[in-house]
Amino acid sequence: MSALRAKDNRRHTHFHVTPIIVVSGFSADPEFVSRMYDAGADAFFAKPILSGNVGRLREKIRVALERAKRVPHDLCATYAPPASASSTSSAPRPALTLDLDGFTRGGRTSFLANGERRELQDAKFSILVRFVAAHLASPGAMTPKASLGLARSRDATTRVRQAFVGLVPEGFQVIEGDRRGQFRLHPDVVVERVDWEALSRHPDAAVKKLAVEHLSKQAKEKQLRA
Repeated sequence: MSALRAKDNRRHTHFHVTPIIVVSGFSADPEFVSRMYDAGADAFFAKPILSGNVGRLREKIRVALERAKRVPHDLCATYAPPASASSTSSAPRPALTLDLDGFTRGGRTSFLANGERRELQDAKFSILVRFVAAHLASPGAMTPKASLGLARSRDATTRVRQAFVGLVPEGFQVIEGDRRGQFRLHPDVVVERVDWEALSRHPDAAVKKLAVEHLSKQAKEKQLRA
C-alpha cells in the first residue's frame, strides 16, 4: 500500500485519486488501524463479507469514489459477492452468524456478528462463549443454567441479548430459555469461527478455561488420527 501511495499523489487536500479500503479482521485493533491510516488507507471494513453487510460495504465504496472524484460508480449499486461453489441462491440466510476472534481492550471483548463489529464487557462476553461452547458440543440441546456456570448470574442472558439489538429479526431470541432453568443458543445461529488460541489468553478465567479445554481436546483428536 505504501508503494502505491508513493505513486498516487492526493488530488485534493484530504482524498486520494485511488481510494483504498482495508478489509480485515483486525479493524478493532487501534494500533493496526493507525498503521494502515499512516500507510494511506482511506477506510476500513470488518471481515467477513457476508450477504447481510454488503450494503454497508457498497456505501463505503460509493463514498470513497465520490470523495476521490472518480466517476462513474453506478456499478456499486449492483455489486453482490460471488457465490461459493457450495451455495445456492435459494439457500436460506441465517438470522445470525458469529465470529469470535477474541480481541480484548480495556475490559471489553469485541467480536463479529453478521459481519458487524460488536463488543461486550469481558464478563458478559464470557457468558456468550459458554453458550457457544455448549452449542458446538450439542447443537440445539438445552443446558441447565447451573451447568453453564450462571446459577448466580442474574439476568445474564438478557444482558448478552442486548449486544445483538438491530442485527437480528424482531422477536428472534439469540439465547432461548424453557422457563425451567434451561437455556441454549438459538439453533439458527451459525458459529462461523471461534479463535480458541486467542481466547486461551483472555482475561476472564471461564473463557480461558473453556479455550484451553477445547485446544486440549483438539490436540488429542489430532494424535488419535496420526
